[in-house]
Amino acid sequence: MNKTGDKRNSTKSNPNESITSRNKIIATAKEVFISKGFENTTISLIAKKAGIGYGTVYSHFDNKADILCEIIEDTLSDVYVISSESFFPKTREEAHRIILKQTKKYLSIAVTHKRMLQVIFEAKNHSEIVNTKWENLREYFFNSVTQDITYAKNNGLTRDNLQPEIIAKVWYSCIENYLMRIVLDKETQEIDLITEQLVDFYVNGLYKPV
Repeated sequence: MNKTGDKRNSTKSNPNESITSRNKIIATAKEVFISKGFENTTISLIAKKAGIGYGTVYSHFDNKADILCEIIEDTLSDVYVISSESFFPKTREEAHRIILKQTKKYLSIAVTHKRMLQVIFEAKNHSEIVNTKWENLREYFFNSVTQDITYAKNNGLTRDNLQPEIIAKVWYSCIENYLMRIVLDKETQEIDLITEQLVDFYVNGLYKPV
């Protein structure tokens, strides 16, 4: 049976059943990915554990990387919330407080979603689809940080001779690196200390002295 046809027909015939099946596949795939890792997970394993047909999985997703990309969106939903938070500080001190809060929230994801992030980082090395998904998300977050820096610069809070796009990439790459270190159990320092040190370094370098 044609996979494309399966997707079209299952959605048309019973939309509610299709949504339920899709959600069940995603929930089950999370368990299998965490248990087996990305490389050792197969569509067959997901279908068997979910108690649904092999073809049903393919009626919703093209492959396991496609499923993981859906899970990435859910895993990083908190980061989207952080990125959408208002950033309109009037002073350097206020900016410091906001950035400190946002950075701690971001790094805390490494703890709350550690096992799934381990799977994602493994998958980035095996799947171009997953790697592209991650890079697109990074670009989204780069743009969000760039907007915040641009606002601060336009309101006279930062040093005059900086380029927001460059600083945004350096800053996000820095905190992403610590996210990965925490997830991969390569970091021994507490998140609170890491957050304080990173934000102090960032704000002192970016913002005009009081």
